[in-house]
Amino acid sequence: MKKKVKLTTDKERAVISDVLPYEIPLTFSNRYFYDFLKENSVEYKEGGFEWYPTSSGAHLAIQLFLGIEEPNIEGFEKKEKNKLKFQKGLTTTIPFTYGITHKMDELRVLSFAHPRNQIRLVSFYDNYKDLLIYHCQKSKFSLRAPYKPARLIYWESRNKLAKNEDHEPSGLIEEYKKEYSSLKSFFVYKKYSNIFKFFESVEYHQCEKKYNNLARLDISKCFDSIYTHSIAWSVFGKETVKDVMAGTIKGGSLKGCFPEEFDELMRSENYGETNGILIGPETSRIFAEIILQNIDKNVYEELDFQGIFYGVDYEIFRYVDDYFVFYNKEDIYRKILSQLQASLKEYKLNLNTEKEKIYQKPIITEITIAKKQISNLLNEKLKYEIVETEVLQDDVNAKVKHGHIFIKSSPLITEFKKIIKTSGVEYKDILNYSLAIVESRLRKIIENFKEVDKENRSSKSLYYAIISIIEFSFFIYSVSPRVNTTVKLVRVLYVIISFLREKNSDRDYMDAAFKQIFENIYFIANKITIQRHTQVETLYLLTVLSELGKDYRVEEQVLAKYFGGKKEEADSFYVFDNSLNLFSITVALFYVGNKKRYDLFRYSIERYILDKMKDNKNVLSKDTEKTILLFDCLACPYIRESLKKELLSLFGVKNEEDQKALINLRTEWFTTWIDFDFGKELDAKRSFEVY
Repeated sequence: MKKKVKLTTDKERAVISDVLPYEIPLTFSNRYFYDFLKENSVEYKEGGFEWYPTSSGAHLAIQLFLGIEEPNIEGFEKKEKNKLKFQKGLTTTIPFTYGITHKMDELRVLSFAHPRNQIRLVSFYDNYKDLLIYHCQKSKFSLRAPYKPARLIYWESRNKLAKNEDHEPSGLIEEYKKEYSSLKSFFVYKKYSNIFKFFESVEYHQCEKKYNNLARLDISKCFDSIYTHSIAWSVFGKETVKDVMAGTIKGGSLKGCFPEEFDELMRSENYGETNGILIGPETSRIFAEIILQNIDKNVYEELDFQGIFYGVDYEIFRYVDDYFVFYNKEDIYRKILSQLQASLKEYKLNLNTEKEKIYQKPIITEITIAKKQISNLLNEKLKYEIVETEVLQDDVNAKVKHGHIFIKSSPLITEFKKIIKTSGVEYKDILNYSLAIVESRLRKIIENFKEVDKENRSSKSLYYAIISIIEFSFFIYSVSPRVNTTVKLVRVLYVIISFLREKNSDRDYMDAAFKQIFENIYFIANKITIQRHTQVETLYLLTVLSELGKDYRVEEQVLAKYFGGKKEEADSFYVFDNSLNLFSITVALFYVGNKKRYDLFRYSIERYILDKMKDNKNVLSKDTEKTILLFDCLACPYIRESLKKELLSLFGVKNEEDQKALINLRTEWFTTWIDFDFGKELDAKRSFEVY
């Protein structure tokens, strides 16, 4: 059943939805930063930052976020207006950049902006949201473009993992209203929130009937190649902008206009770069969409001028930087391709010709074939059968339900591999889909099991089936561990953990399943060492281990090895060879907590944090990763206060009373250190529909 929540119109919710990539740890979010901005009325306007601090600690924290060299509380008055005028270079900051696995031998580098540029983004959205929408309505080709600010959240309550999923009290709805913890976009998008919805749409199927061929194309390194100044070309026209810049248009200026403001924001958050924009944030997709919309418009108009008509000779659909071209005649397609390449070239972009794929009628891709076969396989094999029989009870015929289940992982894995082989699809293209079906079927199995009376069902058979589902899920995950795949795997594991924790569950069966989960994760942790550029993928699995309880803790030396640590001498600290980033450090601290068995590892991480902060100290306040790490360390209940004070000294806060005010200010900044709700955070990773 779908539930509806009305959103307020507060502008700060942009930091919840549009600045962080999807691929971040479960423990990390912007919701506490959002609360802080709201509480202290922090905003960017009229060429500077303004705030109304609620305490001396908040006043100091804001100064740290804004890069003031020696934060202090001189002249502080509670709830009085404070202002920092815009200075050149103040908002030119270093983004936090990290890698995730994209292909077997290829990384995708993701980034997000410094908090002070996130504050600027809030103001930019508030001032220009109507123009953002207007400039995303030019294209006939686009499948995903913002068309109005979100006003409502819809979510499927039956798929929730949060602990109070069965009764959903009004307090839960109020919590979502307050936190927007699952709001994934500031705007409502048309036409499709997901490319797979397009493949299942009426217009896609109509094009399959109407045209004989489909070409799939994409832009080569689109976000890395975008020239930020070209946003003005897409709004005003390239020649007009060139003339303004050359001074040939009397009184012409781009200063203070919408494209110039957007350009400057994108450059500032990327340390002044004009070539390339941050990959990951929704804001970057909107920036790219404005440029690509104008390219779409140019292609449409040029083809029309050549007598090649949309809806008659061809239809093009574009989802972000992927193109789908339907056509009948080869010569028409060649002209379309030529025009598309020429129009992209105008904006310093190019098609990736190596990735061109042509499908002929019947138009069906290898992914579609594989998905259909996988769906059939999992629906057939992952089920709990209920058989109703009539029995005579007190001289009356009554229907009695009997339950039966039998699942073996080995034949299931074999059949799955056969589908991959025969369809020619890559594992990475169907793993999310496959694990989503596993979760759905698992829920149905548990639901059916609960429908049958105890005397007519076998708990043993169910738990053997669950063990097989665990084995199958880890097998397909291990082939291609990516962040999206990890999220899907973790959802499956959480459904199992929650079910086995119910009061009527058999303790021995629960331990057997937990042991299976632990051993699979332990194997991965023992096998994999955190890589410099790929650290997010498997961090989720440490969070799963936390849910299993104290009996399923990884040994300190295995944990250290996983994070790239080793001892140079038997009684020394762990030394970390790899460059542990913000996410690895905070998840490691979250996992070890204040447990004594990890004291040496935790102290070693503390030493590593201090060394990391001391490196390149002259750009500390501009560095997104180090700024956020500072605030997370201040709130972390597991590290020593002496370290917190030393870190604050590096950032220019040397007065002891000021240090105490900052340390005691908040229990969370970006990482959820306490009261972590695993199910709720998994729900928050799902993109709720907005309207």
